[in-house]
Amino acid sequence: MGAKMSAATNAINWFEIPVADMARAKKFYETIFEIEMKPMEMMGMQMSFFPQDGSIPVVGGSLVQGPQHKVSSEVAHTYT
Repeated sequence: MGAKMSAATNAINWFEIPVADMARAKKFYETIFEIEMKPMEMMGMQMSFFPQDGSIPVVGGSLVQGPQHKVSSEVAHTYT
């Protein structure tokens, strides 16, 4: 079986998963998908990006923590 998730195997266009604890969420997703997420601060938000190298058309996404992102049962925001 191939990689659980990689720059070549993820899907959609763009998604954001709001989180309350970035370090905990990042560790969780890195562990279950066996990936390394790239952290970055952008426009007052903490973000950690799922793998995507940009050379092939795949979906990208991130964990996001910031004042305008509410953690709730409607956790993922997808963009198409």
